[in-house]
Amino acid sequence: MLTLLHHELHKHLTRFTLIFTSVMLLLNLAVVFLQYMDQLNPENTMIRTAQEALLTDYTSDRAKYDADYADYEERLKEYKSAVSARSYSGVWTQIEFNNQKIDLKRYGDQQLYRDVDEIITRSEGYNRTIEKVLKSSYSKIREIGILPGNYVYEYQVALISHYTPLAGLDIPTEPVRGWEEFFTLKTPVIFQTVTILGIFVSIFITEKRVRSLNILHISKKGGAPLIGAKLLTAGIYSLILTLLFTLTPMLILAVTTGFTTPDQFVQATEALHLCPYELTMGQYLLLL
Repeated sequence: MLTLLHHELHKHLTRFTLIFTSVMLLLNLAVVFLQYMDQLNPENTMIRTAQEALLTDYTSDRAKYDADYADYEERLKEYKSAVSARSYSGVWTQIEFNNQKIDLKRYGDQQLYRDVDEIITRSEGYNRTIEKVLKSSYSKIREIGILPGNYVYEYQVALISHYTPLAGLDIPTEPVRGWEEFFTLKTPVIFQTVTILGIFVSIFITEKRVRSLNILHISKKGGAPLIGAKLLTAGIYSLILTLLFTLTPMLILAVTTGFTTPDQFVQATEALHLCPYELTMGQYLLLL
């Protein structure tokens, strides 16, 4: 079996396989880069820096953060008053918000405080969501009664058993970058599938093409052992290609968006907000 496996692995490791895989891999990386190349824009870097600075004040110097926030609210109040006064006057004048933390054409203090507030209240919002899920499940069970074996009943019981341990989960107050983009990438699956099909679409017809089937039929290991070796070969190469096409985009994301700590819970991302298990980014990555 090992000899057959060795020959099957060697047979499919051709120049075509290497070139085709390299081209598809480069295309995969290029598409990912085009998706997130705008993150290299200096303005996006300024936005991330401003968010991190404000979050640092919130976690390390709460008095400074509260004073800055009070000043922001006062400026916001003045801005809204000016907008309201303009509407009553009937005279159009350009009113600009007095930005202090960051002043870009498409991003200012209002967006900054809004984004940071989402991070600060993320844990609280998550726990409200879990509370709603549990209340809904208990309500459904009270409505239909205890019906062991019933699909709806068993589904609600499963929801309760999975999400009850997550009630009260404390999601750290820190930004999440890179992971959301990585977990929602679709292109690697497409390129990976095309590559696997391109390489292994003929794995079971090669012998027929070279007219060696009659010899295999009378060979000792030309039946089940050969089929097993072919399936194992496809499995090994598929695993390697899956790792290549799934993990290499992380290099692009590391350069463009950057990655925050892998110790953050996956529930901090929108893509895995309702993951029924308490997993960190790093743990989830290992399970992919």
